[in-house]
Parts: sequence; structure tokens; C-alpha cells
Amino acid sequence: MKVQINNLSIALKMVGLALGGILSFVCLLSVIYFLNFNSELKQLAMKDQDMRLRIFWNLLNQKGSTIDIVGDKLMVGDYIVNNNHELPDSMKKISGGTATIFMRDERVATNVLKPDGTRAVGTKLQGPAYEAIFNDHKAYRGEA
Repeated sequence: MKVQINNLSIALKMVGLALGGILSFVCLLSVIYFLNFNSELKQLAMKDQDMRLRIFWNLLNQKGSTIDIVGDKLMVGDYIVNNNHELPDSMKKISGGTATIFMRDERVATNVLKPDGTRAVGTKLQGPAYEAIFNDHKAYRGEA
């Protein structure tokens, strides 16, 4: 049996209108909640990244007060960074995250592993991180 909208009672039309309004309101609230939640997650990620950077700089400063490239070695004071994974491993132990130290655009120390289980040293920085640092001369925050 086919019901035409003209034959529905005013009360039934009002119920349908109210349900449609409630559904629209719930959808709007869901979108607002999702956007707010997404913003909060980004803020938490930035705070976490800031904390990790402070921890890293603290660990690095314990090795020396100067950072130089001597020949093909990255030096912090007298501490040779190349293929010395102490700092990235300490970061992982403290914060649970990955850490990489670059000399220019090349990884020289890291706790990131390649599929074969070896450290990903010698790999190059690419993508948005490379663009921000080497082309735009800005710090980069985000996924690399």
C-alpha cells in the first residue's frame, strides 16, 4: 500500500519533522565532536614531540656543548655520533619513540630498523621534512 505525504495527518508530519531535526542535530554534534577530538589529538602529539625534543637535547648536551662536522663525522664535543646509537636507543628507552640523528640529509645514528633488522643509517631525508628544512629553511614537525 502506497502512502502519499498529502494523506498523512499533521501529527505524523510533525513527528517526521521532529525526528529529521533531531537526526540533523545529532549529525552536527558528531561532526563538531570529531573536529574537536582531532584538534586535541594534534595538540597532544605536539606536546609529546616537544617533550621528546627536550629529552633529546638534554641527552645531547651531556655529550658536549658544541656540534660540528669534522671530515665525514658528526661530533658533539669529542663524542662521535656516526654509527653510535647510544642517544637514539636512550630516547627509545625513555620515551618509547623512534629517534634519528641526521648529518645534513643523511641518517648517521638511529633506532629505526630496516626490514632486514639492520639500522637505517645511510638513508636520506626525503619528503616534507626535507622540503621544510633544506628548501624553506624552517624546522619541521610531523611525520617523516
